[in-house]
Amino acid sequence: MLGTRSQLGLVATKLTKPYQRQWIQAFSLSKRFVSNEAILDSQNIGEEDDATRTGVIQKGSQETLLYFGTVIPFKSNRWDIKQYLTRFWGTSEVALRKRITDLCSNTPTSCTFDIEDIITIPRDGGVFVKFVVPETTTVAEFNKNVTKHVAKNSKRGILNRIMSPTVHPVKGIPWIEDLRRYPSNQIEVEFEGPPLTQEDMYLLFRRYGELIDIKPATDANKKAQVSFKSTSSAINARHCITGLNLGGTYLHIQYIPIVRHNVIKDSIANHPRIAFPIIIAILASLAVLIFDPIRSFFIKEKITQRYSLNKLWRSSLFKSIIGFFSITKDSLRKLITTNEYHTTGSFALNQSAWGERLARVEELKLLLKENINSFIVVVGPKGTGKREIVFSHVLSDRANVLHLDCDELIKARSEASFLKAVAHQVGYYPSFPWFNSLFTYVDLVTQGLTGQKTGLNESKEKQIKNMLFLTASTIRGICLACYSNYLNELSCEGDTLPLKEEDFLQQYPDVKPVIVIDRFQASKKANETNAFIYKELADWAGKLVTLNIAHVIYLTDDVGSLQVLSDVLPDNVFKVIPISDASFESSKSYVLSQFEESKVTEKFVEEVQETIRPLGGRMSDLQAYMRRLNSGETPTGALEEMVDQTAEQLMQVFLNKGHNTFGPAEVWALIKMLNDQGSVKYKDLLLNPLFKSNGKQILTEMEKSELVCLTKTTGLITEIRAGKPLYEEVFKHLVANKDSFRELESNYLKSLITLETGKISKWEDELSKFPENSSYFKTRFKYLDEKITTSNNLIIDYEKKIKDLTT
Repeated sequence: MLGTRSQLGLVATKLTKPYQRQWIQAFSLSKRFVSNEAILDSQNIGEEDDATRTGVIQKGSQETLLYFGTVIPFKSNRWDIKQYLTRFWGTSEVALRKRITDLCSNTPTSCTFDIEDIITIPRDGGVFVKFVVPETTTVAEFNKNVTKHVAKNSKRGILNRIMSPTVHPVKGIPWIEDLRRYPSNQIEVEFEGPPLTQEDMYLLFRRYGELIDIKPATDANKKAQVSFKSTSSAINARHCITGLNLGGTYLHIQYIPIVRHNVIKDSIANHPRIAFPIIIAILASLAVLIFDPIRSFFIKEKITQRYSLNKLWRSSLFKSIIGFFSITKDSLRKLITTNEYHTTGSFALNQSAWGERLARVEELKLLLKENINSFIVVVGPKGTGKREIVFSHVLSDRANVLHLDCDELIKARSEASFLKAVAHQVGYYPSFPWFNSLFTYVDLVTQGLTGQKTGLNESKEKQIKNMLFLTASTIRGICLACYSNYLNELSCEGDTLPLKEEDFLQQYPDVKPVIVIDRFQASKKANETNAFIYKELADWAGKLVTLNIAHVIYLTDDVGSLQVLSDVLPDNVFKVIPISDASFESSKSYVLSQFEESKVTEKFVEEVQETIRPLGGRMSDLQAYMRRLNSGETPTGALEEMVDQTAEQLMQVFLNKGHNTFGPAEVWALIKMLNDQGSVKYKDLLLNPLFKSNGKQILTEMEKSELVCLTKTTGLITEIRAGKPLYEEVFKHLVANKDSFRELESNYLKSLITLETGKISKWEDELSKFPENSSYFKTRFKYLDEKITTSNNLIIDYEKKIKDLTT
């Protein structure tokens, strides 16, 4: 069969001058065809020999082979989406047979056809069809009739109009392969024998479609290139001509892969200095367009709590339900028990307990209602209840509150945790703190390639500013939303002239959000790694107040922060609300108001009066005292336990181990002076040898540790007091306790001995440098001698005191 198939038949046509000649039929077989026959014969052991497995289509003498192109979509690459759409055209043999029959219909009766076999080429979108040629007609006439009717029928139907199927007789010996050699509009023609000229190639290939260019073969390169206008034309030519023998020259045709040039990729590779800034600008723009609206939504939710359960709990409906169950519970309790609560008296006592602070609460509420910019600083020692006053009594029923806790921010040790803490405080989601570490490596690579950084690696200061800027924009958006609602309501009422935005915010200050900056300690923690956050928050809050879009309340126990705020915001006048410890009467009323009337006996009241006096009205200590009383302790026992616990804490933190700036000796010296005098003048403290060199630095560190409280005048320390009233009782306890006094006093005296010994060593070293028997340094000798004698006498005195303590 192969020998018969190799006889290609008459393919000659008449050529126009000067190239008229007759292409004769070639019966001789080349070595390639002999090897094909040998391969098939040598493996003819019962295996399948269809074309899809062997790559060879076998054909008899009364059979013809035609190629139908663009019957289904072809694949231009491995991921071409058209391959998933071929199911709509139908690729089964039954569907293709019907399609071919429809295309070849209306054939004259004398030219009836019988389809012998169909071989589909899915990659190239075509099929080989082997027909049985009737004995009444020749192969050439049969091919001509089929071609004519296919051309006619290809214009009918929507599918045919879209695909435009074609048909061409197969002149060569096609190679059926499913390699990943995807079609292109350029083909490569390899000549096995003398190459064809451009004219011959044009005459051979033009019938399959319009040509763009022909590059003929040369002596060095026996391959020619043909470029078609369409890929389908190249597919038809490749399948119909490959394997053709023209006068002893065999043609082998393959597709030339399309080399696609990516303009963007080439631009980046060839012009990185221009491309990288453009890419960075695009990425930054996308980040702003995509993430900023999302972050703004979460910041707004953080401030307004619109979708929060807390808002549901504060609603009137929920409070009514809780009130109903509370009334029911109280009624049942009265029926079951005989004890009654003195509700009226309790309320009166509460009013009395908060009498001093209610004035501060009303003052804060009034400041928030004023029509001027509100920049408020609530200052007071730690534990005086500043946070409770602001949140529980001033802002409890107010909407749109943002709470920023500086202590949570300053504790962060790594940059990522710090940025995450700030984002959590303001509601800045989503945040990507790990991006900065990634962009650090990107900057290194980019700088090595282009010589410049990408700019994507931002400092944490810049990122904090971006967060605060977006938060400020969101706060302004909240105010504008209220202003828009005002305009909408006003339009329904009549012709009343609306207020401008600034006048509206002045006249309706309740619509402005309240920003509470808690635990602001810019002076105490100025040496922390993230201390810059204090200045950033101060600048940001000052701008909010200047723009009149928010109220700002600072909560601080650091008096030095007032000076920091004055330096950062010289043009903003802020109002200072001092919160001090409660008076004795208020403290007593506050404690007694928490107990049932039956328990508040005369003896109980007297015992409470005696035991709360050392607490000094410090709210945190009063609450700890009441918790102990509620747990069953007596007032005297509660105070003793609090004193013992605090003394133990002072021993562990300050008196057993040293600090970076001061040691146990300095603490004990100050404790003794405060125990004797109550408060110590700064000039008197400097008389102690341990405080002479760096007394100010020691006191500043002690104040940061909340061990002492400093009184300053024009920035200078004038007086030192205990950090809180309970410490006074603790100091008495430590001094009065013989065991603790003996140990602490001994260590203190040893520190003084060490100090004096160091002085003597320094003076003796100076004396050793002078020449002997020199009258020029007699005065200096006398001075150093007196100093050494004084220090030596002090050492003797200290050693005697230590001996007395141990006996």
